[in-house]
Amino acid sequence: LYNSLGTLFFLPLLTAVGVTPAVRKEIDAGSLPAIQPLFGSRLWRWMCAPTPWLRGARFGVVTLAVLGPLDVLGVVLLARNGAAAPHFVMFQVLFAVLLGAVVAPLCALAAMCDQPGDAAR
Repeated sequence: LYNSLGTLFFLPLLTAVGVTPAVRKEIDAGSLPAIQPLFGSRLWRWMCAPTPWLRGARFGVVTLAVLGPLDVLGVVLLARNGAAAPHFVMFQVLFAVLLGAVVAPLCALAAMCDQPGDAAR
């Protein structure tokens, strides 16, 4: 349970921190355009923080808040008797890959919304 809850927070945090320099490099080179925030919701604007660490922490908190209860329910219902080590590792890898496939594009979009005057530039 702690492993998957940790993955829900730390994967978005580290993805946002890692993807931001790459996106900024591409924007500075002119091969990727800077964009205006795609969504008008307050939640999206809140998540698009000006620094990568703050943005990543916010993505982690939202991911944990949205998927954490489902994770706890799944672990309680499906893993009552524990799991063999190979099954646990396979689940964690699959879980991280699927979560990363959703989180990485969102982190990249948030980084593309950075404005030239933002503090982290």
